Amino acid sequence: MLAAASSPQHSSQPGLGSKCDAAEIVQKYVSILQQKEYKGQKPSQTAEEIIAPNYQDFSESVHSTLKQELNGQPLSRDRSQFLDNVATNNNKRPPPFAQLEVTNALCAEGNVIFWSWRLTAVGSGKYPVKGMQLLYLDDHGQIYKSEFEFNSLAWGADTGQINAYCG
Repeated sequence: MLAAASSPQHSSQPGLGSKCDAAEIVQKYVSILQQKEYKGQKPSQTAEEIIAPNYQDFSESVHSTLKQELNGQPLSRDRSQFLDNVATNNNKRPPPFAQLEVTNALCAEGNVIFWSWRLTAVGSGKYPVKGMQLLYLDDHGQIYKSEFEFNSLAWGADTGQINAYCG
């Protein structure tokens, strides 16, 4: 279920044209993360529409929660790997993206969308996990790169990885 603390904002800055309808693109992206249909379209179809074949996503927060080296390497090297990673996350109980709340979605300079979010169903759910993400659009309006970071201490406390910092 896509919920919003307040309605996601969106703007059409000059030069972005129709490629940057931030609210709609973010809603489609979230439908992929949640593995839910978007206006009757299967998540795989939505991914074909908005995720470029050469898509890469980056997050040092994810690397830290997976106890991996913080080296700037992508989490996914293409659309197929991204979709496999999404499917793996949706098999966790509870699925972390099930209660994803979009708190903002804005067009930034160039073909970039900034959006912020909140997760309330990570592990124990005791600490809401807040994060921010940049989505970079190519000339075809597809997302070719994503950079996101979040409160990994809250994530770690909710999943039992750490408890010392969130008492």
